[in-house]
Amino acid sequence: MKIAKVLNPWDRYALMSLVAATSCAGGSLLERGTHLAWASACADPGSGVTILAAEDDGYLGVAVLSPKRKGCSVRLESLYVVRPARGRGVGSALVREAIKLHPHLQLACSPDLKAYYQRLGFVKWRAAMACTDLIGGTTKKAHRGYVAIAPTREHFMDCMERLEAMDGWMEAFSD
Repeated sequence: MKIAKVLNPWDRYALMSLVAATSCAGGSLLERGTHLAWASACADPGSGVTILAAEDDGYLGVAVLSPKRKGCSVRLESLYVVRPARGRGVGSALVREAIKLHPHLQLACSPDLKAYYQRLGFVKWRAAMACTDLIGGTTKKAHRGYVAIAPTREHFMDCMERLEAMDGWMEAFSD
């Protein structure tokens, strides 16, 4: 397994679109549009770092980190591992690489994932203010604010239009 940062915005967009397509296969148009808008936002050059785990026959998983800004922590925004690669240490390898890049790393996760992330070095925990998630950090310094990756309304509307056009095209040939 190879771990690498994806630097080229077009490569990042292609990768995140693939992740979006595989993670919501069979989902509604709205779910697919939301995932693709998020992929588009992650591809933006100012959106942080994308880390890829891959083997010769394809990608295994991806970790997306928020951008680094003065006075803010970097956050592990997303960790995704393809179904056939789960349980093989891919997610752990991606998180360890993220911690190497940014030692003061933060994340938000559901309480049932706390033990997993504790094994990987997240030692400081607190409750999130707006939901039931926990905020974890590798250090006390990691609990500072962060800059979230969020798709703009333009990203979202563009993706929805493209998906609607694709769905219509597919229906025209399915008769």
